[in-house]
Amino acid sequence: HFEDPKIYGPWVFMFYLTDEIDGNFCAEGLSITPKRNRLLAIKTGFEHWVEHCSGERLNITGWSFATTEIIERWRTPQNNPT
Repeated sequence: HFEDPKIYGPWVFMFYLTDEIDGNFCAEGLSITPKRNRLLAIKTGFEHWVEHCSGERLNITGWSFATTEIIERWRTPQNNPT
């Protein structure tokens, strides 16, 4: 999949909170294993995927320049576990 820069903005970040042995973030020629305190900041708009993780792969993800549409989407109850 890919995030459309027109609605997600030009950048996305993922800050990993756990050490994992799998669950890599992947793109053509790129594979990054989640490690505690690792920050991945990348441009949006390119194909990527996340491999299956046998652990929890906890992270904080954000789109600092997302449009109001995306912000409101994540404020809805089904996307906001409490």
